[in-house]
This record gives sequence, C-alpha cells and structure tokens, in this order.
Amino acid sequence: MTLPRGESAFADAGIPMAFVAAGQNQGGLGGILAANGAMASFTGRSEASLAGLAFAELVHRDDLAIGEDQIARLREGEIDGCSFEKRFEHADGHRTWGLLTVAPSQDNGSGEAGALIVQVHDISERKHFVGQLEYFADHDPLTSLCNQRRFRIEVDRQLAYGRRHGAGGAVLMLDLDHFKEINDQFGHAAGDALIIAVATALVANSRETDVIARLGGDEFAILLPEANLNEAAGHAESILKALLAVGVEGAAQGMAIAASCGVAGFLSNDGQSADDVLINADLALYQVKESGRGCVQVYHSDSGLHETVVDAAGGNPGHSQQPGFAARDGAFCQTPPQDHQRAARHPCGQPAVGFDLPFAALSARCRWLRYPAAAVDGSPAWRHRVCRHPGV
Repeated sequence: MTLPRGESAFADAGIPMAFVAAGQNQGGLGGILAANGAMASFTGRSEASLAGLAFAELVHRDDLAIGEDQIARLREGEIDGCSFEKRFEHADGHRTWGLLTVAPSQDNGSGEAGALIVQVHDISERKHFVGQLEYFADHDPLTSLCNQRRFRIEVDRQLAYGRRHGAGGAVLMLDLDHFKEINDQFGHAAGDALIIAVATALVANSRETDVIARLGGDEFAILLPEANLNEAAGHAESILKALLAVGVEGAAQGMAIAASCGVAGFLSNDGQSADDVLINADLALYQVKESGRGCVQVYHSDSGLHETVVDAAGGNPGHSQQPGFAARDGAFCQTPPQDHQRAARHPCGQPAVGFDLPFAALSARCRWLRYPAAAVDGSPAWRHRVCRHPGV
C-alpha cells in the first residue's frame, strides 16, 4: 500500500486507486493528489479532472462521515489501515457502492507528507443482491406488502417510539369474508387477483405513515401510528367501504369484496408488547366473525373477550380448570389429548388438537372454533382451540 504514483502497478491496476491528502473533516479524506484509470472509470470522470478534486465530491453526502474516526486513528498511528463502505455519486447521476481500504502512503510522488492511498472495490452488485434478499425476507411476494415478520417488527418499533415520546397507536386486523368459497368456485388465480385488488385498495386508502401487511392467506393488518381508538375505528369503517367498491378482474369479476375488521389500540404507558396488541386485534376480529361479519369490532380490555373466547363452548371462565389447557409463561397452551381421547378434525382435515404452543404463537394463524360436545368423546375441552384455515 506504499506504491509511488508513477509506478505502473498503480497506474495500470484494475482496482480503483487514488492518492489522497489527509483531511480534517468530510470523512477524513481531503483533495485527490492522483487517481488511476480504474478510479476514473469507477467515478465516470477523467484522471485529469479527478486530480485536485476533494474526495468528498465523489461520495454521497449522507455517507461523508463514515470512516472518519478510523482515519483519525490511522493518522495517529494507532492502526495500520482501515476499511468501510460508502456510496459514490457517478458522473452520470447513478450511485455505486464501494468498499474503501485506506492506508498511509510513504511515497505519493507529490512530496506531501501524511498522504493516504485509497483503494475502492466495487460492491454494487453484492449490495443489490443483499437488498433483494432483505426485501424478500420482509415482503409478501404476491402483494409486495410487508409480511408478518416485518409487521411485527414495525409494531415493536412503534411501541418503543411511543414509550420514548408518549405516543400511542392502533392495529387493524382484516379478514376477507368467505374467501375460501371464492377460491373454490373460481380457482386460485381468481383468489390471487382478489388479494392483489385488496392490497391495492388498502394502500390507496391509508396514510403514508401507516404500515400495511399481508399476514398470510386472506388476512391483512394495518398499523396506525399515533391514532386513538376512535380514529382507528373510523378508518376501519372507511376501509371496509372502500373494499366494497373495489372492482375484481378475471373469473371473479363483479364479486363484491366484503371483510371484517378487529381493532386494538396501545398507549405509551400500558406495557403492551407486539404480541399483546396483535392478539387483542385478532380477538376483536374473532368476535366480528362470530357475530355476523362485515363490520368493525374494537377491543377493550374490560370487555372480557379473552375469557369469552377461551370459554366459547363451555361457560367456564377459568383456563386452568379446563381439561387440556395448561399455564405457560403467562399464556395458555393446549396440550395433546390423552390416549383415551379421539382427536376431532376441522373442515380442512387437520387435527383439532395436539398443539403444544403458547397462545401468542398460535394466535397469528389460528382461530377459535366451536365444535359439538361429542367432538372428542364428550370432553368440552376440545371444543375451543383448533387451527385456522382460509375462509373462516
């Protein structure tokens, strides 16, 4: 890293390189003393135009300070070299990513003491692929909305922001009514077209600050930062009306999109987690489904909805008194049936019992359903919690 400017190893190197004067600010890199042809190609400028140009002129303004502390340590002799990533502004207007490696230069051909030699590796392609992977990890491939993973992160982030700044918010949980029948009658292509139409309508009828997600199947969620319950309920009503006006193309053309919505709010000081808020919104949505669909239900902590849902078939408010339920970490999970019990089956053919997961884990993709008392050898415990399936 101590090559003189005139050597062919510098001038003909395939890696963008430059001798740069040390700077007191703007990232610790001052004016360019000399640059090779690869650096000229990387930046879209000529070697002559680079000479004398401040290195900061090549860098995206938001990345100027990156590496400044490391270069200061380099100049003090604490380290022999350093590396960091920056975005570069190409002369034609597009941006490229570079991995900079900086080291002291003993001979730069200019006689200037303390000069640095900078190598830049083009990592634009790598950054592009990493960005794609990150996008697919956080977004639903059909609608390009946030997926469940990303939505939970955004709710956690808003809760943390609210605790710091005294802000609340609300979550809407939406479920399309009779979606399974549409899939069965018109096919999955028609179902996908309907899902895309719903996603488009949700985006068009929400604020820029709202976070919209497809949680899976026909279920969507919207995070409304700094909205109170009345505002959230009003927004939910307007969303349902907007969905009824959506036109569906393809085999399901002319079908009206009806949906149900559960609303749950959170305050800066109520101690709720993301799981708490999502479970409460899901419980409110459950109540809508039970009471006739097509409307909005707001969750209230004093509504007794948790107890109502858990005891939907039996009338016993105590979880721990219900056979098949066990307390775990403040939640209740359903334990597998005993050997003498028969596992009931829900309409999709999956076992109605046998889950051993916390309620928080089940709630995102499961629904409470009512089953006849004889579903599991007359035991009422297995009439409550089973798995969720599309169209419920």
